[in-house]
Amino acid sequence: MDVESTGTSDDRPRALVRVACGRIAGYANAILETHELGVTEGPHELLWSAEYQREAVRVCAASLPTPYQICVGELFRYSSELMADETIPGHLAEDWMIIMSYMNSVSAAVSEHYAVAGSQMLKPDVPLPEGIAVGESLPMAIRFDLLARLSTSEGARRLERAAIAVREQMETPLLVLEDAERHMLTRLTNGMAIVDIAAEMGYSERSMYRSLARLWEKLGVPGRKEGIRRAAEGGFLD
Repeated sequence: MDVESTGTSDDRPRALVRVACGRIAGYANAILETHELGVTEGPHELLWSAEYQREAVRVCAASLPTPYQICVGELFRYSSELMADETIPGHLAEDWMIIMSYMNSVSAAVSEHYAVAGSQMLKPDVPLPEGIAVGESLPMAIRFDLLARLSTSEGARRLERAAIAVREQMETPLLVLEDAERHMLTRLTNGMAIVDIAAEMGYSERSMYRSLARLWEKLGVPGRKEGIRRAAEGGFLD
């Protein structure tokens, strides 16, 4: 996959998802701008549906090289797989679903249109022409006037919000909790008193309060109530 450089090797997977989300947000915004210029809205509100993407891929195929389209499908398929391995914050569940559905629908539509087996999508047979890379920027050749005639503004607006929300989440550094920290959070969530948790873990009560203070700082919250909520949203509770 020939994707524009996006960050360090350690950050590469999440950086690829950010590129994909940036591309999706730009796509949705371009459709909104086209509607604002007077192009009539179309029937599809769910731009992440398979039905919409089957029509959209034909529009893009008329102006974009085949290997470029295949690489876009590859980027989205791989990004969806990466998102599936991420812990989904509770407040982003719907946004996450929309973006994963969009990525999977694009990848499936590209695979179907170009008769490329799904197993080959991650390693397209035809390389991109030299100097071409798939990134957040969308090619000027894309006919957004035709795509806008397939889409509703509300659908494009919802897709843009979801892409921005997921991108922002993927910009947040990964938070890794130690087993002891997860244990403390689980016990607190179950209503166990701090003094009892300290005894169970072999801490003094004073040491337990210091450990909790460090944990709240790590989670970026002021105290116990917010910490438990943050842990639940982040999937850190056992």
